[in-house]
Amino acid sequence: MRLLFLLFGLIVVDGLFQDEVGSYDWIKQLVGTPVHVQFGDENLSDFIYLSTEKNAVAAINSASNSIVWRHVLLPNDQIRAMTVSKNGVLTLSGSSHPTLRLWDAETGYSIWESVVEASDSSCNGFDLTVVDGTAYTLTNGLTISKINVKSGDIAWTSSPVKTPACLSRLVADSKGAQAVGSSANSTDGSLISAVLDATTGETKGITVTKSAHSANTEYELVGSVKEVLVVYVDAKGKSWLSPLAESSRPIALDVASFSDDSSAISAVSSISSSSIHLEFVMTTVAGSVFLVKPKTSGIELVRRLKPMGSQASPALFAITTEKDIAVVAVDTKDDSTISIETVAMGKGQPSKPILIPFSASEYGTITKAFASSKTGLTKLLIVSSDGSIHFVQGNELKWSRDESLAQITHSEFVELPAPSLLSEELDEMDEPASKSAATNPVTRYAKRLSTHIKKLSAAVNQFVVSAPNSPQEAAPVQNATQDLYAFRKLFIVTTSTGKVLALETKHGQIIWSRMFGLGMGKFISVKTLRASFVKYPPITALVAVTETSTTIHELNALTGETITASVSLSSVTEKVVVLPIETTQDRLHVLALVDTNSNVRLHPTSDDTVMQFEKMRPSFYVTAGLRAGSQTIYGNALGPLNREKGCFEASQMWEFSLPEGEVIASVSEKDRNDHIASIGRVLGNRAVLYKYLNSNQLAFTTLKTSDTATTASVYLVDAITGALLYHAVHAGGGNLDSIPSVHVIQCENWVVYSYWNHGPDAAESVVVADEAPEGDAKTPKRKSGKKKAQRASLPEVKAMEVVVLELFESSKQDKRFEGDTFSSFDGLRPDVLSEAYEFPAGVTAIGVTRTPAGISTRDVIFGTTSNQLLAVNKRVLDPRRPISLSADDKDEGLVQYTAYIQHNPKEVLSYHLEVAGVSQIVSAPSILESTSIVVAYGLDMFCLRRAPSKTFDLLSQDFNRVNLVVTMIGLAVAIFVARYFVARRNLNAAWK
Repeated sequence: MRLLFLLFGLIVVDGLFQDEVGSYDWIKQLVGTPVHVQFGDENLSDFIYLSTEKNAVAAINSASNSIVWRHVLLPNDQIRAMTVSKNGVLTLSGSSHPTLRLWDAETGYSIWESVVEASDSSCNGFDLTVVDGTAYTLTNGLTISKINVKSGDIAWTSSPVKTPACLSRLVADSKGAQAVGSSANSTDGSLISAVLDATTGETKGITVTKSAHSANTEYELVGSVKEVLVVYVDAKGKSWLSPLAESSRPIALDVASFSDDSSAISAVSSISSSSIHLEFVMTTVAGSVFLVKPKTSGIELVRRLKPMGSQASPALFAITTEKDIAVVAVDTKDDSTISIETVAMGKGQPSKPILIPFSASEYGTITKAFASSKTGLTKLLIVSSDGSIHFVQGNELKWSRDESLAQITHSEFVELPAPSLLSEELDEMDEPASKSAATNPVTRYAKRLSTHIKKLSAAVNQFVVSAPNSPQEAAPVQNATQDLYAFRKLFIVTTSTGKVLALETKHGQIIWSRMFGLGMGKFISVKTLRASFVKYPPITALVAVTETSTTIHELNALTGETITASVSLSSVTEKVVVLPIETTQDRLHVLALVDTNSNVRLHPTSDDTVMQFEKMRPSFYVTAGLRAGSQTIYGNALGPLNREKGCFEASQMWEFSLPEGEVIASVSEKDRNDHIASIGRVLGNRAVLYKYLNSNQLAFTTLKTSDTATTASVYLVDAITGALLYHAVHAGGGNLDSIPSVHVIQCENWVVYSYWNHGPDAAESVVVADEAPEGDAKTPKRKSGKKKAQRASLPEVKAMEVVVLELFESSKQDKRFEGDTFSSFDGLRPDVLSEAYEFPAGVTAIGVTRTPAGISTRDVIFGTTSNQLLAVNKRVLDPRRPISLSADDKDEGLVQYTAYIQHNPKEVLSYHLEVAGVSQIVSAPSILESTSIVVAYGLDMFCLRRAPSKTFDLLSQDFNRVNLVVTMIGLAVAIFVARYFVARRNLNAAWK
């Protein structure tokens, strides 16, 4: 029995030590940009509750800027509303089956959840309000329910109106609830109000008010619960105030009575998202912003918040003080300051503005503000245009959370310069060369000697005290230089809000960030134009597009500073390719910008770059339409430079159309910078299967959805000729609920993809024989037909499946394609082996490790729906795994086939950490062949070092370096002493 417990203990402790957590990796747990915000009461005054665009509900401690608790709901369970009551935090989520949940305010534990009845309607009307321990919900624009907050019991459910009406706002008091909406007929111009009894849920009355409002027009509720008014701007740009009474008429609004601004009203907005108030905000086309309130014949001015010509509107929020209701206005004063002022409704006089330092170049402008004065001290949670949140208490900005990292769209690794590459300013004595030249030779020699001694001492200290793979504490960023093994890199990301950030991968610190504020534009790519060279900093190119143009920004990757003025193009770029050519003077890689017509423009463009590209143009082909949602892919060749248009015009070579109903779900292209150590696979009998290594190979998956079933397919296509290399169909394959589960990645000569097997509709996967696309006369066609793949799916099993394809030049051993070079025009097809495995969790993303020479075994890394990162060694994902092992199979190192991949806790890279919403996994090699730097991001961001073949090129962490140094010194002394005695003995022997 003691031996059994001892063995169990050995299994448990074989993992990551507790003191190593966070030493080889780091995590940034985020919540996203807030949509709903509520502050805690007196008992939990430091808590801020919020729901976000990333479908998370969380509590943040305002004192420590830390996440107290967080829940991330599934994509098909979108949070519609959130509020806080004395019983806890209430959220309303979902669409076809809306769910009301109560979370414990302090711990975040789920207390209860109730599925609320919803009508079958396309109306997106959802709301939630709480009155005296009773919650009222509005779902799908038609159904109103009353729920006991303490127990979760539904008292009654009512549908007071029928389609085509659409209710979207709900207010309530102790007597009942009132829902407000509009007719779903956009030309009707009717506002609808329904009043329900609080006790029985019976409809007391329905009011239809003729107005200028249409169904697709946004509106705000103002006034009070007893007398609700609707304010809106119609489709013609006119603003109106509509009382909810059948005999009333809408009142046209303007600001002429209290302002010289004669421009039209562009927007109206309420001053609180959680309650109804009499005051509201009007913004004019000319930029004026007014705080107004209704009166008998129109509106009256409460406060002018912005004069004409203003660029941004202030963010407003109403708070209740001891004696009055006040509006807190937060506005961007300049690039380094924000102003906060409070307007008391009773007095109408604003307080003296409070100025707080704020970096607009880093965070952008202020878009939202949420305020509270429950504890007597005004607290503000401010949302900036980059998606970050900032907490203000009193007159001080307490902290900022950079939630823009939850909205990453593109990323790029940039190698930091080695310290020796920064010698343009400092010489080997760590001082400017001009200063060294003015020093006399003796002093210069003494300084050089002392500098070398310091460097030697530092090297010995690093060897003796800390191993390269030993835990290290995070240190402040000082010099942007590479560490000994290149574990420290720059990870540059762009976000959907127009922000660019650079993080270092060793500790996760943000080196620099910039807010570009692209408006309606977006970043489509970030590429490295130049790596680090002596006297040359690394340069990164950011490519942003609008509906009509493209802009390229060149930044110093170390500082984020602009290198040259941005370049604008009149075309819209769809794809960016880094070419293997450089500018002569600045050594910048040239980018090929592919526009919507597949024409190519060069950046930087010059006679030199055009001449270099002309040499490679005959072999440069452009693929268009290879993106999610597309149904057709095109291959194009390029003609000579059209100097009038400034581009190389494309001519279509081939077209690949998917069957009707199929759309591309995910795409993978070969990484041309990836290193391949071997061109063949050595078998147990010493024979070789030669890998099919086609750098032009495209891999993509598709989905076909019908009313009863879904089908997933995978395609391998040659990008040069459009030839279909491989095609497999998985009946019953698709996504898991609304979670994108169909992913694909390719590396070397293998492809890995995933899909959810829906069970009864699934059958053995079918491999469709490859055919050349129509109009392709150069590529030979194969016979059409179908054949079963080798265990390519697991029928009748509802589970996540992962399929691996491995491509060889021939199924026969030691046989290769004829010729020394590979050409897509030769029409040579691979022999494809496939294998399917049941996966232990839903898949949200797939990545693969990369090393400098590609010698180490690869790890395929999966992001899972359980918010973890799981690594599966490529030896496990092997289509050649046999059911029974022969002697040759054992010599080759094959693993016996099983139909499922076991969940090995040791291979969970995130151990106990929750890495939520992973949508992308990228990696980069370090200097060590054993170790790869992996970054996973989505909602959270997680970075780690991964060694699939263990750290064979490093000494182990527990290696006794002190003993090694002492032994070497002892051996040196022993050699010196032995040499003395040997010389003495030889001398004595000579005398004899």
